Amino acid sequence: MLTFLPSVMTARLVLVAATIIANTCSAAFITSNQTTFFNGHDIFIPSGANYIRLNGSQGNEQQYPVYHSTFSPLFYNQTQSSLALSAMAARSFNTARVFLDTGALNRFDGINGDGTTLLSSQYVANIASFLRLAAQHQVYVMITLDQLPQNKLFHAMAAANTSCSQANLAGVNLWYMSPCYIWAKSVFASTLVEQLASQLTNDELSMIFGLSLDNEACYDLTQLPYSEFTGQVIGPDSKLYDMSNLQQRQALGDSWMQHWAETVAQAVHAVNENIPVTVGMFTFQAVGKTGPNGFNYPKVVCHLPEATCHVIPILGNRRSLSF
Repeated sequence: MLTFLPSVMTARLVLVAATIIANTCSAAFITSNQTTFFNGHDIFIPSGANYIRLNGSQGNEQQYPVYHSTFSPLFYNQTQSSLALSAMAARSFNTARVFLDTGALNRFDGINGDGTTLLSSQYVANIASFLRLAAQHQVYVMITLDQLPQNKLFHAMAAANTSCSQANLAGVNLWYMSPCYIWAKSVFASTLVEQLASQLTNDELSMIFGLSLDNEACYDLTQLPYSEFTGQVIGPDSKLYDMSNLQQRQALGDSWMQHWAETVAQAVHAVNENIPVTVGMFTFQAVGKTGPNGFNYPKVVCHLPEATCHVIPILGNRRSLSF
């Protein structure tokens, strides 16, 4: 059983398991039966740490926060990466988590590039380089996507039609409840896998322990639709949910988050069915809450749908990972 305990302040990854890892030298795509991970026929227990590089020259904290420069075309260091992976392997770690930088509209060294293509070719090449190194050191890699690449092509996708600018949706809630945002996320994830697959051998590609669609998926209760307790909001099943009803408020969030995860995972698996897909999230107790209550916490920014509090096959694929 795997427990994922994210922390906002430390961004530490803690991976705990109750079985013993089997030694293996050959690479294989990680699979899961929702209770145990496998590397081929061997039980696999992920243990490791985040690999994060930050660079202060990317901007100032107020307007353009310093973010992950691990794969930046300006700052990626293959030698440094190899040394870090070697050190992890020497300590019997077998998994590293990395974060992708989506860039900014005025900063182009993230995966966003300059907006002439969907993704920065050099940024993707640096991820591929890291996966080759990971294969050499037998360290699997969790790739965390977060949001969308900040360029004009993805911005156009996210606003492709009026369904993405509903009066009763706003802020980060659009990411999980807007059909166009979900489509854009699907394009992001599937294009990344497609471009990596074109540069890597199957053994190298299999070092992807999981593609994490978000680090801390949640809804913002200070933004529509959850900032209001009146009106109706449409769900992915085309039903209208009454925002004055606590059970329906909860059901709305559950259904959209489930739909978001399954839709993006299906897009990834259409490119390569072997890539495990997951999503990072809080548990209620980790953020001082006892459980779901219809999204009725006053003045709370981050809140999960009920469905994410259970170990369930949310992505509808035997190779999907549920944290």
